[in-house]
Amino acid sequence: MKKELEQEKPPNEKETQMMEEVLVGDKEKGYKNKASTCQTILNTFKLFLGISILASPHAFMNSGIVGGIIGISLATCLSIGTVLMQSDAAEKTGSIINSYSDLGYALYRGRGKLIVDTFILFAQLGICTAYLIFNGRQIEQIVCLETQGEICGHKNVYIFLATLILSPICWIKHLKNLSWIAFIALAGMLMALAVILYYDIYYITIETVEEEEEIEATIKIFDIVHYPLFFGIAVLNFEGNPATLNVQASMKNPRRFSFVFFLSAISVSTLVIIVSSLSYIAYGDEVEDLITLNLPHNDLTTIVRLVYSLGLLASFPLQMFPCLDIVEGFRCYKSLPNLPNFPVAKFLVTRSCIVIFCGIIAASIPQFGLFLDFIGAFSGTVLCFILPIVFYNKAFADEITRSRLVFNYFLLSIGTLLGGISAVVSFIEIISALV
Repeated sequence: MKKELEQEKPPNEKETQMMEEVLVGDKEKGYKNKASTCQTILNTFKLFLGISILASPHAFMNSGIVGGIIGISLATCLSIGTVLMQSDAAEKTGSIINSYSDLGYALYRGRGKLIVDTFILFAQLGICTAYLIFNGRQIEQIVCLETQGEICGHKNVYIFLATLILSPICWIKHLKNLSWIAFIALAGMLMALAVILYYDIYYITIETVEEEEEIEATIKIFDIVHYPLFFGIAVLNFEGNPATLNVQASMKNPRRFSFVFFLSAISVSTLVIIVSSLSYIAYGDEVEDLITLNLPHNDLTTIVRLVYSLGLLASFPLQMFPCLDIVEGFRCYKSLPNLPNFPVAKFLVTRSCIVIFCGIIAASIPQFGLFLDFIGAFSGTVLCFILPIVFYNKAFADEITRSRLVFNYFLLSIGTLLGGISAVVSFIEIISALV
């Protein structure tokens, strides 16, 4: 089986190099400077601490506080299991596997790579769109509060301006010199979470008996009816799963990857549970689909919002680059003619159109939480929970036990069912909100 799976490395060096440039431990020559264990912990922490944590408190409102804790815990266990599956499958192939696309190619040739790239493309475009929505809403709130309500309701204007600024930035072919921007976003996120936790505890401790009883009356323990609107965001908290093979390939000691990933996944999921639970307890059913919108208006919170908004805006090209690279690798793109007098026109126009497309979608989305839930339920479930199991079964087809195969198909069925229901429900809710 191992012999059959040995393939030459697929022609996706650009994608692998792109991911290398955004990770810690990559200097001028990519993975030649391998990452230490501490750097790898930072890499994985950075991969998983995304924008979805800001929507998780609102997701807890849909699941109930106990339902949310159980859901995040189960998603963490599944995430750890499926990441180890894809790591084992990569080792079993006997090929040089540096990315998720490499694994798909090694096991299913071009078809496997196409499936992986398509879902990564959808997920990354969704994340980029979410960045624009977040920035539009945050800047709108800041301007509205700073002008004491004189200038409000211009979210789409800020999204449009961000799109105009970001389009030419995304013309840059190599972003290795901008990888430090990701750490600005991470620093902004940590600042925001610290302030969020401070005000959560502050509001919980200063509430009067009447206020406490009023909020407690709105807090749900477990809500099975709205649970599908929670599942997608729970999955999206592990949006970094597809990049874990890149992280493992960058390690000085890849054998420690299992420990590093386990530690990072547990840390992030614990942080998500703490932030979501305290925020839901503090605000009850008034919790916003972006928890930063619940923060009071003062100099500190304004600075935190601005730093995080600018950090996300600056890291937009880093998130967009995988999408652009995948699109430019498609056969249909390569078949488009070049203008003789302006050969880079196709390159510039295509990249600009993709960024503008994200802006149009961002301006059209009525509810941030529903959009994130749909992205997580649709592409996140496939990338994090379905494909790793399919790849593992393929790689170990000759030696997998019947009991393990039954267990894997059980997980596959659960992931497909929950992801499908959540995607359909959130899509219907989005359409209803638009209409």
